[in-house]
Amino acid sequence: MKSFSFAALMLLFILPAITIGQNNTANCKFLHHDHHSPAATFEDIAWLEGHWLGEAFGGATQEIWTHEAGGAMMGAFRLVKDSAVELYELMTITRHKNSLVLKIKHFNADLQGWEEKHAAMEFLLVHKEPGKMYFDGLTMEKISDTELNIYVVMDEAGKKDEIKFAYKRAVNP
Repeated sequence: MKSFSFAALMLLFILPAITIGQNNTANCKFLHHDHHSPAATFEDIAWLEGHWLGEAFGGATQEIWTHEAGGAMMGAFRLVKDSAVELYELMTITRHKNSLVLKIKHFNADLQGWEEKHAAMEFLLVHKEPGKMYFDGLTMEKISDTELNIYVVMDEAGKKDEIKFAYKRAVNP
């Protein structure tokens, strides 16, 4: 039950923050109704590939991204807190029109899904820079070949908070 409470809390924070047309934060941008995603390819985000380790929400985080194959990059996220898995995420980056889209599905430790069976959270690309991809309310930033920051905007009762996930590349995963 502890994982479910955390899952429900996270959904309450994340879902309101990713509506179209909200104001940008220090490190995140939002897709406005009159904006179209920029042209992008997998080469623009190939630097994301790898095994990344960090800390957030009082626990250890791990994110793994594969290279593009079959028209998609695949990612997995795990949060371990107090020696137990709190949540998993399965992620993809795929082509969307002439751009890219990030999709995420969340799961409790027992793999009970948060989203409906046929649904996933979807983050359209808003802006890109070398080493930095701004998805709608979520930014991925290459700091160096061994460091990565991911910023996610969470909203609680209208108050937006930007959460930073600072990762280091795993050395012998």
